[in-house]
Amino acid sequence: MKKLLIILLFSLASQAQAAIIPDGSQFGFGGFTWDVFYGNFDDQGNGFIDDANIGTGSLAFQSSNDSSPTVPGLTLAAEMSTLIDTAGILSFSWDYETFDGDPINDPFVAFVEDSFFNFSLIDIVDVDGAASQSSSLLGFDFAIHLSADDLFGLSLDSIDDAFGFAEASISNFSFIADGTGGQPGGQVPEPSIFALFGLGLVGLGLVRRKRLTNN
Repeated sequence: MKKLLIILLFSLASQAQAAIIPDGSQFGFGGFTWDVFYGNFDDQGNGFIDDANIGTGSLAFQSSNDSSPTVPGLTLAAEMSTLIDTAGILSFSWDYETFDGDPINDPFVAFVEDSFFNFSLIDIVDVDGAASQSSSLLGFDFAIHLSADDLFGLSLDSIDDAFGFAEASISNFSFIADGTGGQPGGQVPEPSIFALFGLGLVGLGLVRRKRLTNN
């Protein structure tokens, strides 16, 4: 029995070792498990994320614009998020256009929550800038270093849910590992701390969720 137990433990250890990601390993969307959230804790809105081209490293977002929020003044999100299991650099190209006046009405943002629940919100577009913006016009892509156990997400938000929507797309998505760990990204644990912010960031399970996969 003892011999069998040792063999089983050795087998499990070997499997765990095989799951470690070496530095320099590169992944696209398919290396992650993404959760998608629409609206806020009270209202789903009509924003959406089109994942038809996820296999090529591309996604398209459209912000909510249904003009009838259940609770006026609450941001509605079209959001995707994933739990990062190994440290690395995540980058992508992006394009953005709003039909709602200024980008401040429909900001395109990234967010990170670390293992100590520290929360950072990062503007991808300049909310005081032009209605049409892109990484190619800026001359550089969005890039961020993430640590193991970080929660990373992207969201195209609607502040007013009226007067026009915004569109954003990302392409050339890449994650290059520079640490050790398991798979690069896993499912977001629920409930998430973001539900407490009331910003349309990762809801309470009261609205539609689906899984993005690399088909």
